[in-house]
Amino acid sequence: RSMGMQKSEELKEVIKIVYQQLTHLKINLDHAGFVVDYVPKGDWHFWIADEQDIPSKITHPWFESVWANQFKEAKEKGADFFATNLNFKEKNKFYNKLLSYVPGLPEASKNFYLSCPGLAASTVLLDNVALYIENFSGTPYTEEENTTLMRFGKVFQQTYTRFLDLQKAEAQAREAEIELALERVRAAAMAMRDSAEIGEIIYRLYVELTKLDAKLDRCFIMIVNPENHGITWWMSGKEGLLAENGFFIQMNQHPTHLMYLDCWRKRTKKWQYLFEGKEKRDWDRFGFSKTELAKLPEFVKDYMTSVKKIYLSGSSDQFGSLVTGSPEPLPDEQQNIISRFTVAFNQTYTRFLDLQKAEAQAREAQIEASLERVRSRSMAMHKSDELLEAGEILFLEMQKLGIESLTAGYVLIDKEEKNGWNYIPHPGTKKIMPVPVIIPHNETIHMQQVVENWKKGNPFFIVEMDEDETIKHQTFIAERSTNFPLTTAQHISISPARLFLHNFYFKEGYVLIVGGTKLSAEQTDIMLRFAKVFQQTYTRFLDLQKAEAQAREAKIEAALEKARSRSMGMQSSDELPEVANVLFTEVRALGIPAWSCGYNILAEDKTSATCWMSSEGTLQLPFKLRLFGEASFAEMGDFLRSEKTMLVQELGDKALEEHYAYMKSFPDLKPTFDQIDELGLSLPTYQINHLCKFTQGFLLFITYEKVPESHDIFKRFTKVFEQTYTRFLDLQ
Repeated sequence: RSMGMQKSEELKEVIKIVYQQLTHLKINLDHAGFVVDYVPKGDWHFWIADEQDIPSKITHPWFESVWANQFKEAKEKGADFFATNLNFKEKNKFYNKLLSYVPGLPEASKNFYLSCPGLAASTVLLDNVALYIENFSGTPYTEEENTTLMRFGKVFQQTYTRFLDLQKAEAQAREAEIELALERVRAAAMAMRDSAEIGEIIYRLYVELTKLDAKLDRCFIMIVNPENHGITWWMSGKEGLLAENGFFIQMNQHPTHLMYLDCWRKRTKKWQYLFEGKEKRDWDRFGFSKTELAKLPEFVKDYMTSVKKIYLSGSSDQFGSLVTGSPEPLPDEQQNIISRFTVAFNQTYTRFLDLQKAEAQAREAQIEASLERVRSRSMAMHKSDELLEAGEILFLEMQKLGIESLTAGYVLIDKEEKNGWNYIPHPGTKKIMPVPVIIPHNETIHMQQVVENWKKGNPFFIVEMDEDETIKHQTFIAERSTNFPLTTAQHISISPARLFLHNFYFKEGYVLIVGGTKLSAEQTDIMLRFAKVFQQTYTRFLDLQKAEAQAREAKIEAALEKARSRSMGMQSSDELPEVANVLFTEVRALGIPAWSCGYNILAEDKTSATCWMSSEGTLQLPFKLRLFGEASFAEMGDFLRSEKTMLVQELGDKALEEHYAYMKSFPDLKPTFDQIDELGLSLPTYQINHLCKFTQGFLLFITYEKVPESHDIFKRFTKVFEQTYTRFLDLQ
């Protein structure tokens, strides 16, 4: 049986056979055992066989006793045998001490040993092992029995030499197994291309430790931030690779957190900690609600909470600690392995930091490139209407950097601080809407907060809404905003359960990011930088706008001067058609979509006017306009007899048909319409009439579309004509 041993654990089988064979030879014994790995006054290591319910392997510290002293003395003298005889009292003194080192020993077995009358033992000392037998009747063994015991001992010494060779081979194989596991971890670390792969490394650590027979529940890498004493946990367990890993635990006063920090400061290479009871329950409540551990999948949190007791074994280095959690204390060998894995991970973490640094540099280059593209587009603007395109590039670059949103745009706050002019991408597209959505900023608490933080000069402000607040806000936006493209139902249908409004301020407003999740700290920092760039963009826009306004004003003044000069040059009323043509030409030159322009001189009774018009640059014959009898003309008459200075009429469909049908009903106007037909001109199907009153009549500007920005120009042409027409009348 000895020659068949393959592992040291098989010693328990060998001692059982020794016990059985000696019993078969009619030798009186109640107990037999091997002593291995003897060190003077060191721990005792026993493999035993007994009829009682006692463990087959026992290790206990050295203590003073008759037998221990005999053993020590025999070893020192080179003796190969000694006998021990103890009476009842001596035996119980020895066994009371001995049994205190045998945990879980049944009371019946303990009572047996302590109730026996005495102890007789014979011990054979060999090179690497000792063999002893005992009986509790106190009957000394005969010389023949001791000789037999010596023969058994010598046979076992031969086989134990082989056992030691096997044990050495086992240790070498185990060392090779451990080194291979460490090498797999190192190789995985060297293969990392992204710092996020550290989650895979912790999973590899967990797998390799379990392959080495560690009975683990979970494995952690705890990386300490030396500045704020927070700890980032990377973890793995039976659930395998986590989709999201790396959970930050802020500095707190929980005993385990303080213990992790203390072990890290001291670089403790091997430590254990029993985590249970109220301490664990308190941590579970705090950790899974107040830290990033709240992001763990629910089934993982439920399992970790359900565990009532866990033994933590760890090893700390400069990065933090490698920690394992197990249902039972890990043996010393496993703790030593963890210490070695910690050293390997320390090397891994160095590579992780290198990757992280390289990624940060690459990310910074990517961000700067995006910012530079926005800056370049801003500097390349030649017209203020290019702000929309510059804004679109900003948001496209934002998306390239991984900042996703439900919608995004920039908002300009009006001078009264009541409304925000939102230039935002239309839902479902990436384009900026050319017409801003005007949102009241003084009617809800959330929008008021946005304005208040802008007024305070804060760099940014984030509005976080729960489900009810989200629905109320989206309903408000859909129903109270001007130019909003969606119905309330459509708008709410594309909204997340929770809404986050990220507002990054600049002098005139803010860059807006709307989403269902809160931006990360890195994303927030990026958007602050984009907001600064957009401030530069908007400053250039204002400069261009000012320059365009000046150029526009110069162009308008030039057009007015041409109209003024031609009017001042009139020598007779026959020249009014030509003056009307100059008016039309200059209005069109200003980019106003006019169909017709002209002068209308009122009759004394103000019920009609004589018209000199130019249509599409062609002079029309003068004609009489009746200011009554049809809705649009009656409105003109009422206006001309009122105190108002300008009338804008929008005519289309039936109203426009009735307008021209009424004019065509008068025979004296037939030549005017015949002239229009002969010139190949078409009457508008939709038109806006702009009437600007002066003392003797009014100027009429007919456009194809609404031009509210041109109303002031129409009034200025009217004022110029009034001055020149007054001079004309004086000359006349």
